[in-house]
Amino acid sequence: YKGQRGENPDPLKRQMQNIQTLLKAVGIPVLSSAEYEADDFAGSLIKQFEGPDMPIRFLTKDRDYLQLLSEYTKGWMLLSSEAKYNDLSQKYGYQSEDDVPFGCYEFDENVLMGEYGLTPAQVIDWKGISGDVSDNIPGVKGVSDKNAIPLLQKYGSLEEIYNIVDTYNTEE
Repeated sequence: YKGQRGENPDPLKRQMQNIQTLLKAVGIPVLSSAEYEADDFAGSLIKQFEGPDMPIRFLTKDRDYLQLLSEYTKGWMLLSSEAKYNDLSQKYGYQSEDDVPFGCYEFDENVLMGEYGLTPAQVIDWKGISGDVSDNIPGVKGVSDKNAIPLLQKYGSLEEIYNIVDTYNTEE
């Protein structure tokens, strides 16, 4: 996991220390660990605290976070271009900059389904099948995003895909 990532350069380490000092100074808790990634902390906190009394919004460009979407959790996804914002806005409605940060579009379960045809629970299997270089996940050889999504739409989960493969292999 993260096997291809080198050590952070010293200037970045100093910036991280400075931001942690600043956050602590203004009373914002800082969580850090040599063993866990930031997205592991974020996912754990979101699932622990989300609910009708505490709706959650996260801001990221990492599609991994799409698995966290729920009735109470929405994702402000950083977009690569204004054209992408306009495309999403035409499909799902324009979002006010008062509600969503500039350069982002708020994803919920409906937008995820509309854009990728997947539920939040299927995002993990999607990555497992198609792989992710940044997370050092090799995926299934020869299966891309383009191929993984229809498989998940048809069979529901990676486990069910393997069940079908096993069934087919036992019939031979």
